[in-house]
Formats: sequence, C-alpha cells, structure tokens
Amino acid sequence: DPVILFIDDGHWADPLTLRVTNRLLRSAAQEGWPLLTIITAWDESLRTQSLEETPDSLAQVLSNLDAAESPSSNPFHEHRLTALSIDHLVRLVLARLPNLGETAAAVLARRSSGDLDLLFDFIDELQQAPGWLDDQEALSVSINTLDNLPSSAADMARRRLRTIGKELTRVLCRASAQGVEFDEIVLGNVGEGFSV
Repeated sequence: DPVILFIDDGHWADPLTLRVTNRLLRSAAQEGWPLLTIITAWDESLRTQSLEETPDSLAQVLSNLDAAESPSSNPFHEHRLTALSIDHLVRLVLARLPNLGETAAAVLARRSSGDLDLLFDFIDELQQAPGWLDDQEALSVSINTLDNLPSSAADMARRRLRTIGKELTRVLCRASAQGVEFDEIVLGNVGEGFSV
C-alpha cells in the first residue's frame, strides 16, 4: 500500500528525525517502495543551513539525496511555493478580526513578511493582550503602535514569556530543566499550587 510521509517545518527537525528520514528515503528509493514524502521548509532556513554547511540539517539530507541519484533517475523533486501576497494576508487577518480595518490588517501583513505563524501570533496578541482592541474588536490604539510588535517569531515568544506571570514561569523553568522525559513525581511537585 502507498504511504505518505509528511514532515512540516523540516528545517527545524532534530538530528535523529533527519537520520531516520534520510534512511527511510534512501531505502524507499532503492527498494521501489510507494512512498510519497512531503517536507515543508522555509527557503531562507535551507539557504542558511547550506551556506553554513550545517551538519545534521535538512539541507544536508536533501543535498545527500540529490548527490546519490543520477539526474535522469532522481525520484526527488523540489517544488517551491510562492509566498502569499499582501492582499491574501490582509484577507486572512480580516477573517479573524473583521473589525480591525484594512489599513491595520495591512500593517500586520507587512510586518509578518509572509510568515503565517508570525501573522497568527500577531492576531493572537491583539485578541488576548489587553489594550489592543475594543469590545467590537476594532483597534483601540494608534495604527503606528502595531510597528512595536516583534518582527520575528523568536521575539514574539520572548515578549509572551515576559508577560506570563510568576506561576507559569516557574512551571516552564522546571519543565525545561526536566527535558522531554517527564518524571511523575517532578510533575506533581511542579504543578503543586498551580491553577489554570
């Protein structure tokens, strides 16, 4: 039976995931398995990984796959998608915040630089943080204030972490020290006295 393997944001994949993916793709090509693999990644991230020759990166895996096959028999194909236009991004904003206004939606679209995650982070910030919107979800601050929103997902995350409160900060600090394998006793201690 045909199988579809989908990896979203492959440029963020950890080395183990990349090694497994690399081996799976090579085996599928050699054995003729009916495997359709779709890996999404940002061009800029792949370009940076290639220029820096980052080991254990998606760019390296893709480069190795291309090099292993002859051009005439290469089963790997790259399809570049074009970015959404500002008009499309404005429509996405207005679908979530219909009373925001086109000018404000255009500022958010421009500031996101086509990064949908960042655009949706902007929308979430406006909806969740006090002071941005009035009761009808129209902008309650100057449009120029939107330029104070962070210009990257990392900066947006830092901004949110600064405003989450002491209790949640304590939980996140302990969870980050715990790592990916959670101990039930530690989790119990972390959650003690914490309410949502």
